[in-house]
Amino acid sequence: MKSLLYSAAMGMAVAVPAVPTLASANPLSLEQALELAVQRSQAVVAARAGALASAQTARAAGQLPDPVLSLGIENLPVTGPDRMRTTAESMTMKRVGISQAWVSAEKRVLLQASAMATAERELASALAAAAESRLQAALAFVDAFYASEALVLTKLNERYALEDFEAAKARFASAGATGQDVLQLTAARGVAGDDSAEVEQLHASALVTLQRWVGVRPDSLARPALPAALDEQAFVAAHPAVWQSQRDIDLARAEAASTASNRKPNWTWQAAYGQRTGYSD
Repeated sequence: MKSLLYSAAMGMAVAVPAVPTLASANPLSLEQALELAVQRSQAVVAARAGALASAQTARAAGQLPDPVLSLGIENLPVTGPDRMRTTAESMTMKRVGISQAWVSAEKRVLLQASAMATAERELASALAAAAESRLQAALAFVDAFYASEALVLTKLNERYALEDFEAAKARFASAGATGQDVLQLTAARGVAGDDSAEVEQLHASALVTLQRWVGVRPDSLARPALPAALDEQAFVAAHPAVWQSQRDIDLARAEAASTASNRKPNWTWQAAYGQRTGYSD
């Protein structure tokens, strides 16, 4: 489990998928937009770095603390004619030692479990950040696509209104239509033009929002292929926020068990070698 977790965090942190190329003849697809959004998100980059750091920490959490090397001089004179001389006083001793804190195997298992739970939570946070970027990019893509479709319809309606207006003018010139008909079609043409202008502004705004997530302004968008609806329980179980909350619960339990084990004291052993001038070591 530990190696799998580390491999997953390492893969999320260092894997850089190829950036989709946007040829002018090829419209931007929904999947390309989602991939670009994940690659550009600084929140995803930070979360992946945190997951990698936690996975590396978890690898060493179950080990004993590093041994400590100590060097020192005991009973060194600091006043009088022999001050700061290491060979003048028989009680002065140069000392070198090593010490090791001993943590029980039970404690180390609990510490490693807590570190693993932290790494899993960080991995869940990275997945949640990526899912949030994909969600926002998908919403922006759908808004931009349907705004472009609405713009096509309003432009078509504007053209039809113009054609009706021109035909009414021709009929009016030949006494086949009244002035009231021409006035009504003139008003309809103005309304169609206003609708086109409004939708064009919405389309431009939607493209700017999409560009904020994907980093490019596409010439055209492919029709999004939306996934089929999932079963409610399967959707909830696979939701990144739910998985992240479950990891938070697991981490709290692991930390509580590790904290409870601190009631049992740790032990430290130490070995040292002392040298005295003129006397036995």
